[in-house]
Amino acid sequence: MNSSLVCILPAFFNKSGHEVDFIDILTIIAHKKKLKIKFILPKINNLKIVADNKKELFASYDTNFIIKFFYIFCNYFILTKQFKRLKKDDLVYIDGYSFYFLISLILYLLTNRNRNKLVIWIRYPYDNIIKKNIFKFFIYLINIDSSGQLITITENFKLARLLNKRFSIKIPTLPSHHKIEKIYIKNRKFNNSKINILCPGSFRPEKYGKNLVNFLENNIKIKKIFVLNIHKEFNNFYKNIYKINFRFIKNDLKKSEFVNEINNCDFVILPYDFLDYKLRTSGIFFETISMGKIVFVTSNTIMSEDLKKNNLEKLIVKDWSNITVQDFINIKNDKLIRKKLIKMKKNYVKMHSKENFINKFLKIIDK
Repeated sequence: MNSSLVCILPAFFNKSGHEVDFIDILTIIAHKKKLKIKFILPKINNLKIVADNKKELFASYDTNFIIKFFYIFCNYFILTKQFKRLKKDDLVYIDGYSFYFLISLILYLLTNRNRNKLVIWIRYPYDNIIKKNIFKFFIYLINIDSSGQLITITENFKLARLLNKRFSIKIPTLPSHHKIEKIYIKNRKFNNSKINILCPGSFRPEKYGKNLVNFLENNIKIKKIFVLNIHKEFNNFYKNIYKINFRFIKNDLKKSEFVNEINNCDFVILPYDFLDYKLRTSGIFFETISMGKIVFVTSNTIMSEDLKKNNLEKLIVKDWSNITVQDFINIKNDKLIRKKLIKMKKNYVKMHSKENFINKFLKIIDK
């Protein structure tokens, strides 16, 4: 076990369940390949993995351009330092990178020769013309270095087809590793007089912005009592906060806390903006389906296409300003919907299992 799997995870990794699970998955992959494993994480990361793990990257939620510009060069020097330590047979895996980190990687490739197989997970499309051309330049740099090899992967067939068309790169797709084990799932007794709605995850306008506001405004005057569980930052975004029964939840939930939130709600709503999520997947969606919980999503998103494949069109919302809590209750009480959801859950649990993800990942990197 002389060679290593070096996992560069520039995004902020916290203690939530699916991120901890993914660390375990990468560790299993390294063991199966008989590789030592090393994680390179941001300084602000709060996941403690192993004592010798080096958290050397710079990352921040700060949107200040000067700070991000400074971090580009900091991460460039860190990459140069770390890559010089690599052996020829070491495998480098990069996931959760920001566009600023991609520039750091490009700077490294311009000034150094890459001798290692590089696996990079692409999660977002590059619609902006500047970003599109910069990413194309990155692919070019990898290709002109005959000693290096780039493997690009994604979990989204639509995104894979788009990137293949734009950049002429073949992108194999992997199942999602977001799944809740059966032992955690509990059935909540439905109370028609008090509905518990959950909007899980961190607050961002593209997730819980205009669509959610339209839904709430349409339901303010309705007598049906409901509680909306959402991150407290929504408090600063929504003006009529006092007219709705809110319960604010933490952003950084542990796996057990996250599961309890889903167990204790009647249904989950994901009123995501379709422009942002037409090619982006949602881990929360995968986890909610794997628990067999009713989840409502915006039409024309990648999640809505999965629901269509399973004949669950009633869970797709075309207009959030024209649907009520009572509509959700009627759908929830539909026995046929429940049967279809159970079938979809079984397929998801099988398709997105940890074992299936690991086996497909190993086949891709062994080619």
